[in-house]
Amino acid sequence: MTLLAFSPLVLSLVTMTLEEITTGKNVGEHNSVWGVLPWFSISTMVIFLPPALILLKITVLGILHDVIVLIKRFKADGVDEADGVDGEMFG
Repeated sequence: MTLLAFSPLVLSLVTMTLEEITTGKNVGEHNSVWGVLPWFSISTMVIFLPPALILLKITVLGILHDVIVLIKRFKADGVDEADGVDGEMFG
């Protein structure tokens, strides 16, 4: 979704770079259609960034929850960090 939000900007940067390479001229808003395309990012960011941020928050909360659960299980099982196996030494 983040890529979709910034797609006009990314597309314009790529095409303006290609146009500069092929023509040898400096390209911007004043002399290229591609220079105006980043302005469309304003509308795509309004549409795609809020859901992307919500999904990011849900993902981070899910990962934190999993980490906390794994840490609690690790401590509850009594696994010794040095051995890696319930206090038994295989050495």
